[in-house]
Amino acid sequence: MARIDSSHIAILGVAIGAALALYGVSVAEGDVWKFGRRALSPVFVPRQIKSFATSMVDVTDKMLATCFPDGGIIDISESFLKLAYGVLSETLFSGEIDGQSDEALRDITRFSSVLGRADPLDILMAPKWLPRLTKLGGRGAINRLRANVLALAIDRRARIETGTDVPDDFLTLLLRTQTDEGERLTDTQIVDEIVTFIGAGHETTSRALTSLSYLLSHVAASRARMEAENQGDTASEAKPGAQGPPKPSPEPDGGIVWDTPSDDQDA
Repeated sequence: MARIDSSHIAILGVAIGAALALYGVSVAEGDVWKFGRRALSPVFVPRQIKSFATSMVDVTDKMLATCFPDGGIIDISESFLKLAYGVLSETLFSGEIDGQSDEALRDITRFSSVLGRADPLDILMAPKWLPRLTKLGGRGAINRLRANVLALAIDRRARIETGTDVPDDFLTLLLRTQTDEGERLTDTQIVDEIVTFIGAGHETTSRALTSLSYLLSHVAASRARMEAENQGDTASEAKPGAQGPPKPSPEPDGGIVWDTPSDDQDA
C-alpha cells in the first residue's frame, strides 16, 4: 500500500486548489478545514439533500428536448455537459447568473480541463509564486466564475437581511448556516464552496452519463430494463433473445444514430 506523505498532499493542493484560486473545504487543511466542516454539516443532512431532487427532475425535464433533439445526430458529451450545468445552476443558485449561460459553460469546461492536472512545477515543488503555464487559461475562466458567484452571494445576503424572499437553494443554505458557536461563512468562503461544487460535480457527472449512455447503446436488455423501471414497470424484465427497443449506433465523430432493429437483427 502506497503511503501518502506531505509532499503528495502539497502537490495535490497546488494542482487542485491554489493554482486556480480554489479553496473549498474539500481541498482545505488544518483550522480552515475544521471550521468549514463544522459550518457545512447542517447543510448536508438527508432532509436538505432530498429537497434538491425535485429541482433536478424539473430542470432535466425542461432541458431534454433542447439537449437531445429528435431526428438528428448529436454529440451526447456536449449535451450532457449542458444538462449537468443546468442542474447544477438551478440547485446551487437557482439559475440567477445564467444571463451568459453559454459563456459560463465555456468557462466551466475550460476550468474543468485544467482542474487537478499537476503542472511540472508542482511536481518539482517550485514556489507558488512562479506562474504555472498549463493553468493560465483556467485562471481567467475561474476568475470570471468567482466574480459572478461573489456578486450573487453579496446580493443574496442583502436580500436575506432585509427579509426579501429568496430561493431555497444551496447558496441560501450556505448564507444561513452557522456553527454551534454562531460563526457564519464569509462571502469569499461561500464562493469557494460553490466553485468547488461546480468543479467537482459538473464534468464528472456529465462524463459518467455519457459513458452510461454509450454502454447502454450496446446492451439492449439492460436498456430495456432501465426504461421499464423509468416507466414504473419494475416487474418487467427483458427476456433473453427477445427484440429490445431501438438501439443507438455510435458514429465515428462521437454522435449517435437511433436505429430500430429489423427482424433479422439480434436485440
